[in-house]
Amino acid sequence: MMKVITWNLNYWQKSSVHDDAWAILRKEIKPDLALLQEVNPHRLQKDEYISFQPIHQAWGTAIYSRNLPLEELKIEVYAGRVVAAKLEIPSGEIIIAVSIHAPIINHRVFPYLDEIFDAIEKIVNKRTFVVGAS
Repeated sequence: MMKVITWNLNYWQKSSVHDDAWAILRKEIKPDLALLQEVNPHRLQKDEYISFQPIHQAWGTAIYSRNLPLEELKIEVYAGRVVAAKLEIPSGEIIIAVSIHAPIINHRVFPYLDEIFDAIEKIVNKRTFVVGAS
C-alpha cells in the first residue's frame, strides 16, 4: 500500500513554520508521494525526489516522493501552478501524479480548473493518475 497526501504548506503566509512542516512531512507523515502547494523545496535527502515549479520567488507547486524517481511532464497551463510527473509505483504500474495550486482570479476558481483538467487529460492518455489540489 502507498501513502499519498496533498498538502498546502502555506509558505507565502507562514514561512516561519515551513521548516516545521517539512520535518512533519518527512519524520511523521512519511508519504510515498506528496502533492504539495505553496512549498519551498528543501535540500533532498537520500532517496527523495521532487518536481517543482515556482510561482513567486522561493515558493511554488511540487510533487515530492520517497524512493520513487519522478519524470517531470510538461503541462502548458498556469506556469508554476501545475506540476505533473510520471513514476513507477512498487507494483510496477506507471502512474501520473499532478499537483495543482488552483488560481483564484476574480473570486473564482472553476473556469481555470476546467482548463487545467483539459491539459491533464492530454498527458494522462488513459493511464492511472492521481491529482491533489488546494
